[in-house]
Amino acid sequence: MSDNRMRILTGLFVLAACSSSATAGSLYVSDASYFTVTMFDSTTGSLTGTLTPTGGWGNPSGIAVGPDGDVYVADASNNVVDRFSADGAFLGTFVSSGLWAPSGLAFGPDGYLYVANWGIGNDSYIVRFDSSGNPVDASPFVPYTTGLSDPGAIAFGPDGNLYIADSSNDAVDKVIAGVFSTLIPAGCPPTPFANPQGVAFGPDQSLYVSDAGYGCGEGGPFGVYKYDTSGNLLGTFITPNVLSTPIDLAFGPDGNLYVTDSQGRVALFNGTTGAYMDDFVAYGSGPLNSPTFLAFGGTSTVPEPASLGMMGLGLAGLALRRLRRSARA
Repeated sequence: MSDNRMRILTGLFVLAACSSSATAGSLYVSDASYFTVTMFDSTTGSLTGTLTPTGGWGNPSGIAVGPDGDVYVADASNNVVDRFSADGAFLGTFVSSGLWAPSGLAFGPDGYLYVANWGIGNDSYIVRFDSSGNPVDASPFVPYTTGLSDPGAIAFGPDGNLYIADSSNDAVDKVIAGVFSTLIPAGCPPTPFANPQGVAFGPDQSLYVSDAGYGCGEGGPFGVYKYDTSGNLLGTFITPNVLSTPIDLAFGPDGNLYVTDSQGRVALFNGTTGAYMDDFVAYGSGPLNSPTFLAFGGTSTVPEPASLGMMGLGLAGLALRRLRRSARA
């Protein structure tokens, strides 16, 4: 093989082995006191920016990252859902009507955006929108007649069903093929929580529920509890009283659990054992005072290392085939 051919192949294999210069993903956190949405590096927890719509926020609440990588944020005061790029640039209002005090957001397996609304009085409901921000249904997907009251976070499970933190009913609900039912009813015992706000599914496909009330009993503890998708309690995941008032929760790219706490922090817990690890965003660091909802997102600007490796090996293979054909000619 000639020196030139060897240099070509060597260069391609070096490309395959190179590390990516991709930017890290982001953690987006809304704050009910500062009325902000702040962006943090998902690896280091350092502040990287803010998300602000034209005209400013009313009261930012639920956050979801779409299949397109854009960030969608509910504004509970202005009754809209705003849209941002992964790096925080405002892209416009995505949903401008049909909402009343929107809170939790989630994208479903059907690609639709589901929005939980507190509604007027106790008339809470859930609606869904297509990729253009248009309503999918003529009437709410989950109507107020179900008795839903002040929903917090919503999440889709591994079974494709929708799970709802029904905060004022002290319950967790489940929607299967459009049929609403109460999965975990209020009651002490067996239910250990008194005001569920956050619901999230872990890598183990279990349902995790945060308690923003006072647990079972006046002045009782706060905690995070683990259930299966049939509503059976699997145990206490985060020991009560470790958190001041846990609100929303999400599993990060590292498999660990991140929880917004009314103490002005995002706390980090081992995703397998529930042991406290650190404050990912510490109280008193400035950006947060009363954090509520959170979501992970952000896309890399160049392929990941594995992608580069596959691309480089593919190019090397293509070059090798061409060199062999040249040698036969």
